[in-house]
Amino acid sequence: MSATLAAAAAGDMQSTWFRHASVRTMTHAWRDRGRDFDWRFSVEMKPLLGHAAIAELPLPVRKFINVQAFHKYLHDVCLTETDVVNPVAAAIAYGRSAAVLPGAMAAEAFSIMVDEAFHSYVARLFSLHIAEVTGIESVQMPSRNALLCAYEDVGRGLPPRIVAMAELLCCCLSESNFTKEILVASRLEGYDPAFREIMVDHLAEGAPLWLLPPRPHPVLVRAIRGTPV
Repeated sequence: MSATLAAAAAGDMQSTWFRHASVRTMTHAWRDRGRDFDWRFSVEMKPLLGHAAIAELPLPVRKFINVQAFHKYLHDVCLTETDVVNPVAAAIAYGRSAAVLPGAMAAEAFSIMVDEAFHSYVARLFSLHIAEVTGIESVQMPSRNALLCAYEDVGRGLPPRIVAMAELLCCCLSESNFTKEILVASRLEGYDPAFREIMVDHLAEGAPLWLLPPRPHPVLVRAIRGTPV
């Protein structure tokens, strides 16, 4: 793969980022609605909330459980973006990853770090907003989620280069799956519109970068294999 083609690929990613990055376009829709908030969390995203045993609980208890589902989901967004994705993106940017990319493409990893840090910021702000308008603050959340634990399990006992490769591939796969989940959330009707709009904004720049085609970009493939790009 020539340096010219690699630079062209980086230019495509850069153009996509400047068109879609929510850090440049997000309007914080929930701020325009004051204290108007629908506390029901999506049953499609957390089916347990639709169980008959939950439906039979008193309204204040059901509200508490649903609001905690919001807090937990938003907390997991923060952890995934800052503690899973951004370390991998930083490794790519500084040439410490299993994929050693050409300079122009490696620089684009910084745009991912900006997006993911902003997603964490928005998720935390929205969680604080929910606590304010419902009067229900988040219970103490864990410092690690299931994805972080899985990363540690995958890398245990492996050589450093294999660990780096596993982290890169697992990051791409987990972000792809997470983006598909956000796609579902962005299409949900009948729930709080501000939450859906946040998911739409999140999806805007996430889909072009993480919903990988059946044949990943050859520059990335060659970099992972350790062959010249």
